[in-house]
Amino acid sequence: MYTLNFTEIIEFKKVIKEKYGETIHIHDTCPNQYFSLEKANDKIKIFIEEYFKNKNRQVIFDDNGITFSIK
Repeated sequence: MYTLNFTEIIEFKKVIKEKYGETIHIHDTCPNQYFSLEKANDKIKIFIEEYFKNKNRQVIFDDNGITFSIK
C-alpha cells in the first residue's frame, strides 16, 4: 500500500471538502494508512478513484463503500 505524506493528505482533504463539502478521515495505523468517508457516496468514490488514477495510484474501497486505501 502507498502512504500519503502530510502535504498530499492536506491537498486531498481540501479538494474533497471544497468540491463536495465532505470530510475525509485519515487512519494512520500499523501497518497501513487508510481513509474513510462519513457515508457512502458514489460520486465521491468515482472522483477519488480518478483523482488517484491521475497520480498513477489505485484506490481500493472496502465493500461498505466508506473505507479505502491507496495502492
